[in-house]
Amino acid sequence: MTQLAVPPVSLCQDEMPLLLACLRAYFGTASTADLHHFTEPDWQMLTQKSIASGVMPLFYQALKGMESLPISKSHLLQFQHLNRLNGLHNVSQFKELLRVLNLLRADRIKAIAFKGPVLAISAYGNVALRQFNDLDVLVKLEDFWKAMAVLTANGYQSDRSRISESAMFARNLQVSLQYCDSEATLLNRHFQPSLLHSNPERSLDLHWGIQPRRVWNVGRFALLWQHQKVVTLMGQSVQTFSPEAMLVVLCVSVARETGKRSLKQICDIAQIIRAHPELDWETALKLAAGLRCQRLFRLGLSITQALLHMPLPDLLQPQMPVLQSATEHMFQSDSEPTHPFVTEFTSQFNTLDRPWDALFLTVHLLRLLLMPRDPDHKVLLLSTRWTFLYYIFRPVRLLVKYALALLAKLSDRYRHYG
Repeated sequence: MTQLAVPPVSLCQDEMPLLLACLRAYFGTASTADLHHFTEPDWQMLTQKSIASGVMPLFYQALKGMESLPISKSHLLQFQHLNRLNGLHNVSQFKELLRVLNLLRADRIKAIAFKGPVLAISAYGNVALRQFNDLDVLVKLEDFWKAMAVLTANGYQSDRSRISESAMFARNLQVSLQYCDSEATLLNRHFQPSLLHSNPERSLDLHWGIQPRRVWNVGRFALLWQHQKVVTLMGQSVQTFSPEAMLVVLCVSVARETGKRSLKQICDIAQIIRAHPELDWETALKLAAGLRCQRLFRLGLSITQALLHMPLPDLLQPQMPVLQSATEHMFQSDSEPTHPFVTEFTSQFNTLDRPWDALFLTVHLLRLLLMPRDPDHKVLLLSTRWTFLYYIFRPVRLLVKYALALLAKLSDRYRHYG
């Protein structure tokens, strides 16, 4: 297989090199002596950057007892306060996750909880060491709408129309739901000033698969259900992914973001590798291959290795993607904005495991592009009997929309040069 070249990436922010250096020190892939050349950093900006990146708890752990950095006692106390708030929020989310799983179990719906609280316990071993703002639950495709009905009957709701929900179901393999209760409102009064958790409602993503490999055979997602383990949360047994399956899911999530990557999920990958020295890499590779995302899996690992200097086994080295630079465009893209459909098509096309899968990918993405959306229904109101006409109307509307945009752009250029 040819190696996958990754576009150069750059960390142009002054705070990011120090943040990465501290994270490497936390993971034991760099010495604290490497931090001596960072003098008088902007700690307030670093605090905001670590929170925005979702790694504040790890950054705080790295800073504690680090004499090589000129951090004041007041800033350390601020981090300590934020860390305690994060732990309090996470305990609250633990309880909510157990409530959700019990509701689904009562209706005989099998569910796998992943990321969020279960990853904090299974990988980090501490409820306060992971920063998260939502819950993630996977159910089987045949149980999806039943599970959503159970949740909406128990306080969860979607702020999207039925049309948008169907589009999310097909495009993102999930529907996002919110739930507001008195405890969430009370907690939010504390978290909003800190920017740790600014969502006044609890958020839950109900999944039936993982992006972006849903094109060929949805039955492939059954492979995920063969890689489970049980963790104990507050005395209750909860099904989650095995370390190998969680690693695949996180690597795919990191690799598919072509512009702005999640530093938090990159740290999650590193933590799983560190917490599970007995990790079965062959099993992880087979699972990724079965899900048609082995190149994405390797790309996610390459990004983690490049940024956090995590060692990887020799088994992975022969076909690892080549990273030209680990410090350019990784978290901030300077390129002109591209239409989401174009971005998704090019990123998926460039990471296909097999060349002939491009045909299925093209058909699938065209179907998604032509699927009617809310704007189509607002422009043209049709009765249920005539809804099939939306599939004719949508491409016409899109052609008119982008033709007008192109004419406006050409007109501006003509005026500018004329």
